[in-house]
Amino acid sequence: MSQVLSETAARSRVDPSEWKKGESYARGLTNLSVRPAGQGREFRAVAHGREPYRVSVTVQGGKVVGSACSCPVGGGGCKHVAALLNKLSGTPERDFIPLPALDDLLAELEAPALRRLVERMLAREPELETLVYAQTGRSVPTGDLQARLNAAFNAMTASYNHYEQWDSEDGPDTEAIDALLEELDQRRARLPDIDETETEALASAYVSVLDGVDAFYERHDIDYGLDDVQEEGLLGLYDLFVNAELEGDVRKDALETVRNEIATHRASFDRDEFFDFYSVLTGDEQQEIFSLIEALSRKGEGYQRKRYLAALLELRGGEASDEDTEALLRTEYNPTGLIVFLLERGRVTEAVQALPKHRIPFASLRPAFEKANALPLLEEAALKAQSWDKQDALLWLHDLYRETKREQQATALAREQAQDSPSAGWFTRLKQFSPDWVNDRDEIIRKLWTKEQVRHELLRLLVDEGLADQAYALLDNEERSARGLLLVARLPELDAQRAALLYLRAGKVLIVPRGRSAYAQAADVLKELIPRVGLEEAKTLVATHFPERQRLPALREELHKAGLL
Repeated sequence: MSQVLSETAARSRVDPSEWKKGESYARGLTNLSVRPAGQGREFRAVAHGREPYRVSVTVQGGKVVGSACSCPVGGGGCKHVAALLNKLSGTPERDFIPLPALDDLLAELEAPALRRLVERMLAREPELETLVYAQTGRSVPTGDLQARLNAAFNAMTASYNHYEQWDSEDGPDTEAIDALLEELDQRRARLPDIDETETEALASAYVSVLDGVDAFYERHDIDYGLDDVQEEGLLGLYDLFVNAELEGDVRKDALETVRNEIATHRASFDRDEFFDFYSVLTGDEQQEIFSLIEALSRKGEGYQRKRYLAALLELRGGEASDEDTEALLRTEYNPTGLIVFLLERGRVTEAVQALPKHRIPFASLRPAFEKANALPLLEEAALKAQSWDKQDALLWLHDLYRETKREQQATALAREQAQDSPSAGWFTRLKQFSPDWVNDRDEIIRKLWTKEQVRHELLRLLVDEGLADQAYALLDNEERSARGLLLVARLPELDAQRAALLYLRAGKVLIVPRGRSAYAQAADVLKELIPRVGLEEAKTLVATHFPERQRLPALREELHKAGLL
């Protein structure tokens, strides 16, 4: 019998990362079964993770049309579902025990037997009673609902170990709470037809949900894990304010709960439901909410403050004032917008103070500073740049001097940097614009000659300028860089005798690591002796300076291949 699914169809249901995780779980699946489900078939199994999870996949016409798992991740796209899909793509259907359709089974039960079955199921999973009430259209008694909400939160809080689940994808087990929220939503869907007592019961229930989230976070000293539960609870309260008549203590408790959600940064202001809620409050209640958000908008920095500022603008309505815009800009991590804003309003001193300590975007800010006739202040900031930002800042400044035809300043800056922070880039810039490059070059050489830390930069300058005698003099007997030796040895201006000595020293450096590749590299370098001193002289020099070839067969072979023996 063929496989249930092609691997392509199986993989299409879950993310590649979940498929990979599920591969190891596939081998441990148990309780494999299949039963009719509508026009398709439902394949079921038990996956064994932190605890046993019930997994199901519905297949119709060679395609996956449904999936589910009892793990906390849910959504039908977890690694346990991936494990069953993996199994289905590699296992024939005969390995799954066939079961009759659920409708056929239930049709065989008489009412008393069905009643006993439901009672036994409720005894095992009491929270399922919510679904029974929902099917009959009746409301769960208020006291019972409150008790079960509290029990569900207590059970979830007690079973959750933050440290054990820190690296786990399994969050708090909210299955019982989700079932209760579903029942609350079904009752709320009948607004505004329900009576005052049931409305108050709903409000109290949603307050309990949010109180439960708050208690869970406080107990475990975290602020995440129940985002969906919290959002459902808050949206429920918003809906009650808009579509029902909340009064007295119930209204006060509900409003206080919303205020707490705002104060703890859990309320979202990017949904229409919040603004609908605000619009139906009394004047005093609106003032309470507005004052709270206004106070929070003055605290902290970054994203949280920006959220509150944006909410204030929406609540206030109308065009944003300069003060509003500036406050929002000051919450941004990129200061460019704020600096441009300040410059456009003539607040140059404040704009300079707003410049970041590192990574100043000089090129982006230049037009705004020019327009404000404050470009010299930006140039001054470039001169004051510190640490690893300094070179980028000064290169920008040098380009600015050149672009604005300030050749004297460009030359002075390049001359200063060529001496203080020597590099090929600054040498090139100075050479291009110096009115007397030879004198500038000689002054640089004189100042850098005794500075050991800039030896390579000076050597590079001497080589580029073809100053063979000075380059050779710079290479004393302590030179250990084959690269530096070869830079000078290859200068055509250097006489053959001194070039040969440098090639030999470079070869000595290159064989130090030992090994065939090191010897081959040394031999290639030493071959360059031939055009400089002739073949016979090159052989004589190699034989004299590399006596170790007698005890190093690999070196001897490489020199022989190079024609030097």
